[in-house]
Amino acid sequence: MTNKIAWEKWEDIDLPQLDPIDEKEDMFFPDGDIDEDLMSQAGFNPIFPAPRMRTPLGIFSIDDPLRPSKMFDCWIGHTNFDLTHETAMEIEEVPGVEAFKIMSRYRFFIGIAQLFNFRDVREQIQNIIGGESTSINTMQDSEVLEVLRVQLMEFKRWAVFCSGDGFIDYIATNDDDDKEFELKLKDFRNDKNSIVITSDD
Repeated sequence: MTNKIAWEKWEDIDLPQLDPIDEKEDMFFPDGDIDEDLMSQAGFNPIFPAPRMRTPLGIFSIDDPLRPSKMFDCWIGHTNFDLTHETAMEIEEVPGVEAFKIMSRYRFFIGIAQLFNFRDVREQIQNIIGGESTSINTMQDSEVLEVLRVQLMEFKRWAVFCSGDGFIDYIATNDDDDKEFELKLKDFRNDKNSIVITSDD
């Protein structure tokens, strides 16, 4: 049997959030009968946690700038072979792999550093496993376009990348001087077998 990895883009956009503690719910005042004047006179200002979300690397606040989706280009690798310790060590050593976590016998999370190209990293990992590598698309083209349209309309600048093999990626920003955006856009445009659509088109 040929070793295979199927890649699925991981994003926290649609992740269920863990409910924060209700501001009026308190173990000492279960009915919400908090006398706010008394609390302020006593100098007690309760701190309520921000909404949180589960990620492959743990639980993060939804506004945490260090959450995986803000730090890395995140992917889930699905395999048809056992992820051995030796294979994991080799994948971790691939240039560009900044975060790596085995999630199960046949699945792993990978975070690619921002200045590396996922396609290059994917090829190197494919060479390690000695097999095939494909992308998983869990939605129809029309659904993908609708999701992108809704997500990108919130941003001033955006770009959508479509490779010759059907791989789709995108970037977006509201900052006119976003260096990370410019680097990724340059990377998109350097791929000769692809189409890049931008908000400037």
